[in-house]
Amino acid sequence: MTLDQKYMDLFRPKVHWGKIEVDPDKCIGCGQCVQNCPGKIPALDADGKAHMSRVECFSCSNCAVTCPTDAITIRETFFVEEGFHKTMPADVPYKLPAQPLDAAGKPAEYTLVEKAVLGRRSVRNYKEQSVPETLIRRILEAGRLSPSTGNCQPWRFIVITDKTLLDELATRIQPMAQMVSMMYRADEMLEALAAQYEVEPDPGLFDPRVQSGAQAIGEGILPVFLNAPALIVLLGDERAISGPEINIGICGQNMTLVANSLGLGACWVGFISLVNMMPDLMERLNIEAPYKVVSSLAIGYPAFKQEGMVAREAKPVTWFRAGSSGREVEQ
Repeated sequence: MTLDQKYMDLFRPKVHWGKIEVDPDKCIGCGQCVQNCPGKIPALDADGKAHMSRVECFSCSNCAVTCPTDAITIRETFFVEEGFHKTMPADVPYKLPAQPLDAAGKPAEYTLVEKAVLGRRSVRNYKEQSVPETLIRRILEAGRLSPSTGNCQPWRFIVITDKTLLDELATRIQPMAQMVSMMYRADEMLEALAAQYEVEPDPGLFDPRVQSGAQAIGEGILPVFLNAPALIVLLGDERAISGPEINIGICGQNMTLVANSLGLGACWVGFISLVNMMPDLMERLNIEAPYKVVSSLAIGYPAFKQEGMVAREAKPVTWFRAGSSGREVEQ
């Protein structure tokens, strides 16, 4: 099969997956790294020690942040060397949050807001304990009162705590995620995908990390809604100034931070947007144009520690300082 190179770059990028290293002397075999990895990359061996069992690691550090004995180290990070999905070079360092300095440049302490932002992690493991509606309403208020472009406030919320409905939605979404993953991985489907892309381009859908997630959901490795007791569906008005996605991103981030402040955990679940392709569910959930499902937040009490500061790419920052004759690139 001959396919234009731009599509090969889009559908078959050369990916360097991340690599983790487990210190067997520190590992106590608790299995929290296995539970907290969205792709279940770590596994426990016959001796009860964790090891890397799958290759599709994208260096999120969820395994390391939950390890009670600091036995896990991210040795190599995810990157794509070339093509459409090219990321920053492999030698761009991963760094922990910088030491805070005050206005005079002296060492300082993180503010409470900084701690909340820098220590927030996506929570994918929850207790069965239900979330009180009083707390859910406080989370909704954080979203309702968020800033938006032109004050257009293009959001609506749907709250689902009915387990039967959550299970039904998951049952409908799971096979669709599986179909997306299978089509993406089948070489004989590439021409059809290319034709569809020309009609409705959605490059983010074909990011290898998204497809890894679709595979994990499709294979039943990762529950669609993470077995969370509550789900907040985020609807966006397609007429929104600058589009609904950026506004829902601002709104949802405020909601996750408030959820954390209330002792809860939250995780974005984007595969809920597949509901837009299911007219019967759209009607049942009372979703009508111009609104569409943009994303959702799984909400619940964390089953174990899943928060903490982790390293991220330290990309170069370009400065144009007062009194400077030109730009300065800070590595």
